[in-house]
Order: sequence, then C-alpha cells, then structure tokens
Amino acid sequence: MKRFIKHKNWYRKTRGLLIKTYGKDYRLFAGLLASTSPRFQVKRNYNTSISIYNNYKSNPAEFLAEAIANKVDFIKRHKLLPAHYNNIIRTLSHSFTGSKKLELSGLKVNSFFNNIIGNYDYVTIDIWMLRYFRHSKDTLGVRDYRRYTRIIRKLAKKLGLLPAELQAVLWEKQRNAEGQKPTNFYQYIRVQ
Repeated sequence: MKRFIKHKNWYRKTRGLLIKTYGKDYRLFAGLLASTSPRFQVKRNYNTSISIYNNYKSNPAEFLAEAIANKVDFIKRHKLLPAHYNNIIRTLSHSFTGSKKLELSGLKVNSFFNNIIGNYDYVTIDIWMLRYFRHSKDTLGVRDYRRYTRIIRKLAKKLGLLPAELQAVLWEKQRNAEGQKPTNFYQYIRVQ
C-alpha cells in the first residue's frame, strides 16, 4: 500500500485544478463530471463533461430548455447513457449561488461529486472498488455500499487518512493489480 500512498490526494488535486480552471463554476463542472462518470473511462468522462459545459455556457437557458424538451436527442448528441440524463439536468438546473446543496442520484455519483468538491468523508465505490473487495457482481445495493464505506472509514481512521484519501489509494492499487496505469482528471484538465 505504501507504493500507492502518493495517490491519496487524487480528489484534492482534482478539486484544486477545477477551481483554478473553472472558478465559480467548479461545482457545476464537478456535477457534470459526477453525472457522466458511471460506466465511462476517465478521459471520456472528462471530454463529455467539457462538451456539455461549453455548450451550456454559450446559452444556459436555451441549452437547458432544449435538453429537457428533447431528452432522446440530448442523450444521443452527447453519447450519454440514459442513466446520466437526470443528474445532468439536476446539475444544470441547480443554483450554485444559494445555500441549497446539490444532491445527485445514486450513492456512487453523489459520493464522487462530494469528493471532488472537497467533502472527503464520502466514499466513492465504483467498479474498481468492487473488484478490490472481490464483490461478486458489477453492481451493488445500498446495504453493500454502506458496508464497504464503513470498512474504508474504519481503516482510514486507523491509518490516519480521510476516507476519500484511502479510497483513492485503494482505487489506484486495484487498477495497478489489473495492469492499468494511474489515471486522473488533472492530466486532461491541463490540456485545455
């Protein structure tokens, strides 16, 4: 595990770069990243989010109205999974200037959003974490999600890490065990 500890700041670095790149819109962009994260690789996830963000910023009200009025076309145009749609609309409809917190649907998506905006007590359990825990299916229910979250929180406390930090370390460790190179959003954000 020591070999992968350098990845503990995965979320912190991503958040810092999002703030630097998107300023007051960083939470909006983080919401799009989280919304399009299920079943997308990191690069595709980022590219899809930047495409939606740029189109939205050119004319927010019109873009949102069209996305709502033409759901099928919106999904097809942005090469989304249908599961992404409601969270994207929720993100684009949210007022980030008010005090109401954005709550995305799905434990993984909402946890991921919270992690990349700086709430490091949330734990993102995705396919790589399921493999780490040797979970027998590609999906999991609320009960298993909470169980794995408790395990990570307990171990993180014991190791003096925040839950999101330990999850990021374990995520990279599992990917490495399966022959994958380290990956992150900040390598793509810098390209823009």
